[in-house]
Parts: sequence; structure tokens; C-alpha cells
Amino acid sequence: MDNSEEASQAICLRDFQHNYGHKDSAFDDHREMQLVLEVADIIDELKILKSLFEKQGVVIATLGPALGLTKIPRDPTDPYRQSKPRRISSQGSSRVANAIDHNEYVIAVLSNLDTEAKETYRALMELLDLKSKTASLAEARATTKQGNAVMLFTVVTIIFVSSSRDDQ
Repeated sequence: MDNSEEASQAICLRDFQHNYGHKDSAFDDHREMQLVLEVADIIDELKILKSLFEKQGVVIATLGPALGLTKIPRDPTDPYRQSKPRRISSQGSSRVANAIDHNEYVIAVLSNLDTEAKETYRALMELLDLKSKTASLAEARATTKQGNAVMLFTVVTIIFVSSSRDDQ
């Protein structure tokens, strides 16, 4: 996770804490949903890159033996002479080894980035869950207040209706 992702996540958490008492702003989850979608895209892109480098590693690994050793062709004039393995160049083998090492390093870096992106995704999903639970709690409180108001109105109506009957 880079600094801008950490900053965005921290800002969202701070805004949620700051706006908790305000009705609509604390429950607005558009920014968090946008971040979740961006992180999901990043995770997908990292998977694609990792797959690409893994396939490239297979190609490089098969290239090594092909460049490192070759056979001297048979002499068509001497049918008993066998072909012998011979190294093409040690520099070519060294370059292949370096490419394999670099490819493994890139795969490790991509794996670390994928792990961090998944942690960011999980944290954002927890924030969205927290906002959802907070909104549900606020809705339950509002429903309780409305229920109390309806009950009070009903009691007052009963009292006035019964007192108006007594006056007649």
C-alpha cells in the first residue's frame, strides 16, 4: 500500500469519526465505495502482472538450457563421429540466470503489493460495514422515537375523545 492509499484510508476513517453525530454525512459511503472499486481494480491488475511474470519465468527457464548448451552437428563425412555438447557462451548463461533472478524478485514484489492491496480492501470493507451498522443503529433509534411519538399521539387522542364524550 502506498502513501496515497494510506492517506485516503486515514482520511475516510477520520471523516467518519468527525461526522458521526451528523445525520447524512456520517453515512455517506460514496468515497469509500470508490476506493473499494479502485483497490479491487488494483488487485486484478496485480494478478494479471503476476501471471504474466510467472509465465515469463517459465519461458526464461526453458531458454537457459537452450542457450547454455548446444550440440556440434555431426560431420556428414564421418558417420561414426557423435555430436558433442558444447557451451555457447558463459555470458549468455549468466544473462539468463540474471533474468531468472530479476523475474523472481518482481514476482515477490508483486506478491507483497497484492497482500497489501488485499489488506487495504479488507480495511475499507470493515469501514463500510461499520458505516452500515451505524446507519442501522441510527435508523432503529429514529424508529423508536417515531414509535414513541405515535404512542403519545394515540394516548392523547384517547384522553381527548373520552373527555369529549364525558362532556356530552
